[in-house]
Amino acid sequence: MATETNSETDTERLRKRKNEAARLAPGHLIIEPIESVESLLALEDELLAELMAAVKRAAQEIVRVHGACRVHTDLGGHNNRLRWHVYAPPS
Repeated sequence: MATETNSETDTERLRKRKNEAARLAPGHLIIEPIESVESLLALEDELLAELMAAVKRAAQEIVRVHGACRVHTDLGGHNNRLRWHVYAPPS
């Protein structure tokens, strides 16, 4: 997976996309499994490792560009999908 913060990138099992709606969080990326996963506990170890490697690469790039980074995950709510948000904190 590429680390550019301005492009959408998919792999066979992961999707990485820029969150256009997040104007207050520079470089905001969403990284998620392509197939819907409802729980962190339901992830197979190999996919979890792949996701964390992608999150790490995205965080390294955001720190390089913006000097700091936040990473959080959410589940449920409006989309009921497990995903990670990687973004620079607002100035």
